[in-house]
Amino acid sequence: MIDIALLPEQRGRGIGTVLLEQLVGEARRAGKAVRLRVLRTNRALSLYRRLGFRVAREADVYAELEWHGVDAQAKTAS
Repeated sequence: MIDIALLPEQRGRGIGTVLLEQLVGEARRAGKAVRLRVLRTNRALSLYRRLGFRVAREADVYAELEWHGVDAQAKTAS
């Protein structure tokens, strides 16, 4: 996947969550990490953190995040 962009009127309806949960599920099954780059001011940062992404590095106006197989639900369950 290269890019995810939702129209303003479609944001906040769970669409991005569903897409990212599916992507993370595929990565988990394949034993792969997921990396993304996002503006540090993007409201979606809270979604990424909730799904278990962690900041790997920050540069200029961007943050690079990574997910390595431990999702937020598994962490809160233990």
